[in-house]
Amino acid sequence: MLILTRLCNKGPFEVESTLKQHSAVIESAVVSSPDRERGEVAKAFIVLTSKYAKQDPIALIKELQDWCKKMAARKSTDPLYLRGS
Repeated sequence: MLILTRLCNKGPFEVESTLKQHSAVIESAVVSSPDRERGEVAKAFIVLTSKYAKQDPIALIKELQDWCKKMAARKSTDPLYLRGS
């Protein structure tokens, strides 16, 4: 499966692999989510370490997005959506 965006096409594995390198992430699953502007965006479902599970979710989303930008250049810069359990 590819996530098709207006900027580039990527596989979920690319985003998952990048996320798993962050110290907050135990496990991740990335799926395609429809987006009016980009066609599709990556939506990440993430299991956090106990240390990060208590942090502000908005700040953590930004931290993980910045991490993906840093680690994967333009490949993983689509917005990531986290849902708390």
